[in-house]
Amino acid sequence: MLLRVVRPMRRRESSIPYFVQRIPADVKPHAAGLTLCIPVGEEIVPVAISGKTQAVKVSLRTHDLGEAKARQATVAAHLERVWSGHHQGPRVLTNKEAVALAGEIYRSFTEALEEEPGAASVWRDALEANSRAFAGRFGRGALMIGEAARRKGSLEERFGEFADAVLSWKGLFVDAESRQKVLEHVATAMDAATSKVLRNAEGTIALTRLQCVSPSGKTRRRQRRPALGRPHRRP
Repeated sequence: MLLRVVRPMRRRESSIPYFVQRIPADVKPHAAGLTLCIPVGEEIVPVAISGKTQAVKVSLRTHDLGEAKARQATVAAHLERVWSGHHQGPRVLTNKEAVALAGEIYRSFTEALEEEPGAASVWRDALEANSRAFAGRFGRGALMIGEAARRKGSLEERFGEFADAVLSWKGLFVDAESRQKVLEHVATAMDAATSKVLRNAEGTIALTRLQCVSPSGKTRRRQRRPALGRPHRRP
């Protein structure tokens, strides 16, 4: 039976309630090295698990006790799915399931940057890094022996954290082949998402330029003010 917290706990040095739950003993050997992505309100909070970690501790990020209780229940339900997945052993995902997980990453990434995409140059650099990863020329992956190994290592270094994040977010514990399948689809989704954000960023630049153009198509020029002490002559 999974251990649960009845109510949020407060740390002595903080007025914000914390969620605290012990990691089940039979899960500990498998949990070491994982980074759990825990939903807290509207945020996804990463929590790293080491070999010495005894319990999952995360701030509920609210002073309101009623809201804290609701968030505590959500975190507890999420962890129950995570622990259950480890109890049942690794799942084998279909290609359709892997694609759906990659779609979650795509939507989250593009929606978060829809209003403020930032500088277009940043996303051009990101696309270039993506291209190097797909070609097996990114980071330490580029040092591996064999074309397939270089590509796999490069994709892992570039997109591995995103693949792990969506699996943890969904509380999924999968086998190595399924995880690689998710990685491949996540890499494709992230590349597409980066392209979309770049288009949005370039669209923002284009709109700014458009606002500087008059209806006649001529670039608007800022009117010069007359110099002090000199009369302003009208043509």
